Amino acid sequence: MSLEHRYCPAVANAAEVLQGHLRDLHASERRTQTELIRAKCEQFGVTTLASATLQEEQERELAPEVEQERQVEKPATIQPLEHQVHPDVLRMVSNGELRKSGKGFEGAFTSLRTSNVTSLTDLGGFGQGLLVTTDFSRTVELDERSSPDAFQRSVQWIMTFKNSLASHFMAILSPFEANALLPLIEKSPHVLLHIYLPRSNLTSPTLQHLRLYITPASPSNWEAPADLTMRLNLFAGQLYFDNFEEYKNMCAYLGLSYVPNEGNTAASIDGFVGRAQNPDCLFTQSPTAFLQFLMANVRRDRQDINRTHIGRMLTGEILTEADFQKSSQ
Repeated sequence: MSLEHRYCPAVANAAEVLQGHLRDLHASERRTQTELIRAKCEQFGVTTLASATLQEEQERELAPEVEQERQVEKPATIQPLEHQVHPDVLRMVSNGELRKSGKGFEGAFTSLRTSNVTSLTDLGGFGQGLLVTTDFSRTVELDERSSPDAFQRSVQWIMTFKNSLASHFMAILSPFEANALLPLIEKSPHVLLHIYLPRSNLTSPTLQHLRLYITPASPSNWEAPADLTMRLNLFAGQLYFDNFEEYKNMCAYLGLSYVPNEGNTAASIDGFVGRAQNPDCLFTQSPTAFLQFLMANVRRDRQDINRTHIGRMLTGEILTEADFQKSSQ
């Protein structure tokens, strides 16, 4: 069959075309052609000339072949800063002396002053008892196109005092400093080195007591200062409280309400009441927007934290003791 007979619209069906073609042949040629056609029909399962299989047009759809070349847009090259142990940090380990006016330490929350959302709160409200070293806070050489929020270190190594300063100051070290100072810390009579990890789910135990790993051995009556531990958990991105009392202390520290508002207290939509419930609160404006960004974007790589204790607290939800009974089961 010619292409015209096979594919041209409005032509006779295949059976009529075959019959007309055979009539034009001589008897011997007709017999030969018939045998060839019958053999081919048997090969494809065609029993009659009116079969639907014979009428079916042989078409093949070609999928378009599109060549794609993946192009990965890499971030701009950032120059890392060289690690160094500041003399103020070395002096603290060797002599137990903390120079507040030196450049080796700064407030942990104050070190976030270059963040994109520092305008949302007053960083001074967090206090200056929790410190970070210069090597911890400075990681790369930033330019005008780089966001400092993408280069924040995670909190892992904590240094505390053995003496009377233990209840007033706590310092966060970089991994480089912890490794470089470890031989000195093991022999130091002034400081202790602790390992820490913020609690990110209910199945993992809390490490905020700072007793998992201590170098050197701590005195038997040593305890982590509760107010500094609370600031440490907030700065590091801990998402869960151990009990209802911790939740109330955190709300009081941040100036958030932890009791339902019956209309006698002026509270914002996120529950911020300032000093109305806690005279010691240092915040003059709500820190919840800043903390939500710190917890979700900086510490948790833009993960949803709204169902955690901290996430619910920062959105203005009032937690009850029943919420902590469920988490402890």
